[in-house]
Amino acid sequence: MTIQDDIKKRRTFAIISHPDAGKTTITEQLLYFGGEIREAGTVKGKKQVTSQNLTGWILKNNVVSL
Repeated sequence: MTIQDDIKKRRTFAIISHPDAGKTTITEQLLYFGGEIREAGTVKGKKQVTSQNLTGWILKNNVVSL
C-alpha cells in the first residue's frame, strides 16, 4: 500500500452537539468496534468535575484515529 492509497482511505468528520447528547458515548463505541480500545465504559460511571459542571458550557476538542 502506498501513501497515496492510505490518504485516499482517510476520512475526517466531527461530532458536534449540545451537552448530554451522547458525543462521548458514540465516539467511544466507534473506537471500541473499530478495535482501538478494549473496553467501552460509561460517562456517568466516571467521577469527575468538569468546567461544564461549573459553568454549564464547555468547549473541548478531541482527536481519535480508527
